[in-house]
Amino acid sequence: IDDRIYQAGLDLFAFPKLGEKTNLIISAEANVARYEDLSVVDYNEVQVQAGIRQRLGTRSYGQLNWRYQDLSTPGSDSFFSSNYMELLLSRRDILNNRTWLDAYNQARLSISLLYQLFLDDYTETSRHDTYHQVLAQFSHDLSKTTRVSLFTGFRFGRSSRSNVDFDDTIYGASINVNLPLF
Repeated sequence: IDDRIYQAGLDLFAFPKLGEKTNLIISAEANVARYEDLSVVDYNEVQVQAGIRQRLGTRSYGQLNWRYQDLSTPGSDSFFSSNYMELLLSRRDILNNRTWLDAYNQARLSISLLYQLFLDDYTETSRHDTYHQVLAQFSHDLSKTTRVSLFTGFRFGRSSRSNVDFDDTIYGASINVNLPLF
């Protein structure tokens, strides 16, 4: 779809300690996505995540997650849902007390770039997608609870359905505000 998309969301996140180097990860997230011109493709998203994070070194960790994702049209029923497991290896380099650089390995690979390879094979419809995404992201803490991020990149790939086109440029900015509940 050749259009601008605007997204807003809320994420509740818990990170209780299970051991000296191990944490449980639990999150629930709700997002709305609205297109500038093509409102017929607007959608709502709900994601739930549960996993274990293990510190591997002073700046690195491994994480195993289960995720559930559901997409629905505004005021309507679900049109897509998925359950999947993911393994993530990460490293964080602190540039100063408010700025850092994250590197991920998971079919993700980078120092300042994030590379993702997606292989999607749908079970309830005859469709298989293979696409790549390369992103660069810079994050800066404005305060202890507020972070601003700028990102840019591109996506390319193919689908077994001829009307699906993954070739696109991605850019944007995000502001994360963390409000501790406990």
